[in-house]
Amino acid sequence: MQHNEISGGQFFNAVIQGRDIVIESPQEITPALGGLPDRSVAFAGRDDVLRDVLAALDPATEGVLVQAVSGLAGVGKSELVKQVAHAALGNPDWFPGGVLFADLSGQDPTRRLEPGQVLEGFLRSLAVPPASIPPDLQDRVRLYTSVLAAYATQDKRLLVVLDNAADAAHVRPLLPTDGYTRALVTSRRRMGGLDARLVDLDVLTPEASVDVLRDVLRLVGGQGDRRVDDHSRDAATVAHLCGHLPLALRIAAALLADDRTWSLAEMAVALEDERARLDELSYEDRAVRAAFDLSYDRLDARHARVFRLLAVNPGPELSTPAAARLADVDERTARRIATELARAHLIEHGTASGRWRMHDLVRIYAVEQGERNAEADDRGAALDRLLGHYLTTTQAAARALSGDHEAGPFASREGAMSWLDAERPNLTAAVHAADDRPEVVVALVLAVDDYLGSRHRYPEWISVADAAVTAARRSGDRLGEGRALTSLANALREIHAVDQSIETARDAVAVLHAANRPKEESDAWSTLSFAFAAARRFDEATDAMHRSAVVLFEDADSSAKASQVGTDEGTLLDTMRKFDTAFKTYTEAMAAARESADPKAAQRAGEELTFGLTGERSPERANEVLARQMLEVEAVNSDPGLRAAALHYRAQSLARQGRLTEAVDAFDDAVSAMRHADRFDGLAMALTDRAFLMRSAGRSDEALADLGEAAELFYDTGDLLRSGLARNSLGTVLTGLGRHEEAIEAFRAALDTFDQSSHRLGRTNRRATLNNLAIALDRAGRPNEATEARHQWSRFSSGL
Repeated sequence: MQHNEISGGQFFNAVIQGRDIVIESPQEITPALGGLPDRSVAFAGRDDVLRDVLAALDPATEGVLVQAVSGLAGVGKSELVKQVAHAALGNPDWFPGGVLFADLSGQDPTRRLEPGQVLEGFLRSLAVPPASIPPDLQDRVRLYTSVLAAYATQDKRLLVVLDNAADAAHVRPLLPTDGYTRALVTSRRRMGGLDARLVDLDVLTPEASVDVLRDVLRLVGGQGDRRVDDHSRDAATVAHLCGHLPLALRIAAALLADDRTWSLAEMAVALEDERARLDELSYEDRAVRAAFDLSYDRLDARHARVFRLLAVNPGPELSTPAAARLADVDERTARRIATELARAHLIEHGTASGRWRMHDLVRIYAVEQGERNAEADDRGAALDRLLGHYLTTTQAAARALSGDHEAGPFASREGAMSWLDAERPNLTAAVHAADDRPEVVVALVLAVDDYLGSRHRYPEWISVADAAVTAARRSGDRLGEGRALTSLANALREIHAVDQSIETARDAVAVLHAANRPKEESDAWSTLSFAFAAARRFDEATDAMHRSAVVLFEDADSSAKASQVGTDEGTLLDTMRKFDTAFKTYTEAMAAARESADPKAAQRAGEELTFGLTGERSPERANEVLARQMLEVEAVNSDPGLRAAALHYRAQSLARQGRLTEAVDAFDDAVSAMRHADRFDGLAMALTDRAFLMRSAGRSDEALADLGEAAELFYDTGDLLRSGLARNSLGTVLTGLGRHEEAIEAFRAALDTFDQSSHRLGRTNRRATLNNLAIALDRAGRPNEATEARHQWSRFSSGL
């Protein structure tokens, strides 16, 4: 009769039938038998995730038997699980049987270990005699499971660590299924197909990246290597150029450790050149490019092509529709391929669903691969398709914002604004990427400039408009040059660079006159008029506005054009504080717009009248006119933004009349309407005005909440001057409440914001804020800092 006879060490239950088996196992399985590699002493920035993964290994924790760590090549997955495994072994009651470790080398076909090979090694480590290890994979899996269960029931529970798995199929036969043994798995692919807790590992924070550089240098060179401490800014630059990727950081640190005369600043210069960066990040057998090669080489031809083409996008991330146009596939296919690339951690999910991005070093790698395959991929055509997508969609969004109800991709103004907010970095980057396609550059800038103005993105507006001027001049496109110059002049006026605005507008007038484009020339004259008005040169402003009207009506007379001219004249008169005449002109412009049945003309006239009423000296009449105007504008072209602006003015008017109870209710209505209309700039203004009303009513907590939100909204929309003013007001209210430490923080935030602002009034307001800061510091009992703030105020004042 055949039987199993297992003696000595561990009893594995009935695992093999058909012959006698005697297994002599050692009395103790040590970690060394499992081959767990040493952990690095220089380990930083992963404390939270290390604690989290380690806590899930605690045998007292139910439900988590397998944890799968995934992430980009070089992100530190292997190091994390080694750190966790060593820490786990430091708890003697957790895994008294030790650890089984295997590097599966799943990304490298020349070194890849198949499950059967790994199981043979594991079973040998578990004291199973070689002759007793079956040749068939499934039999090995069953034996492995039984052995692990036997170890666990005899208080010899083990931890299994499976590093660098290719995918779920590669690792599945190696996962313990005995219900006791726990496992850690790493892979570059996200393994949602496993019955496992998934841990996605991201790059390090900037601070942790610098810590890695410091720790490695001190480990190799001793505590005397103070390059990181003494040159922290250069260290931060190196960390940024390494993309905060642990592999790249360790290579950089190793290179610095080899040559102690090499400064961090010199390394930053070496890494600055993108085309050479991957070459620089190589040390002995470690290289960032080689790590990426292993992931890229596993892609099939279709996925590899899309991966290469995604790097054509000039911005930081792109949407699925943009990826589809870029790769010339339908959206469903683009989403499926992008999802697969994200699972392989060659790309990442972006800031919202359906958006994708690349790590900086991966992008450089993808560009390299793309240039090698440029002809096969037809990269020029791919860029044309992408730019065409951005241009046509931006033009459709601009039409939606202007109230044009033409059928298109945007059903509402809010949808158009949301799309532009998401795509703004791509659109501005596309302008510079398309410099050899001047017609696209000019068209894209003219489609996006109103949006950039509404979001107060003036530096970006100036940058793209200037690029459009250059592109149009290079191609000899006189119309495009003139229109781009007009756009640039408007942007310059917004930052109060009035002299530059005047000269640019004059150039636009000359170019468009020579090109015989009266409509566009009229626009340029109007822009010149507003530039003169901003410079307080009102006689010249009036003359330029007259020239605008003359040129426009030379082309042809119409009610729509009369409305345009009237609206422009009203705005100029408003600027000149001729409120009664402006009011009359706006009203005539509105009448002309209604006669023309042009909704765009009516909307613009109504909007200017609504905002122009702010200067009206007769609040009662203004309110009466405003109520009628709201109905007229909504009847022609319903726009929640215009209604919100009108409600805001009504609240202001009530406050000026001293009708404070009504004003509070009106401001509540205005704030609510601004939120509904997605008018963040208007919302910030309404919150600021409501805050001053609340403060005067003794409702300081509400004033603080409004000012805090307004400051953030102004900052997010690029209006740094008003953001700084809101923070300064916040500090003033806090000072009045005796909350001096919070006030100091608010004043310092205001100073930082003013420093970032390009507005000419930033310097003036910085001076006032320094004085407020000194007062708050005095009251907080910090006289030395108060004295320093006053010295800064004095130095700043003398420099004005």
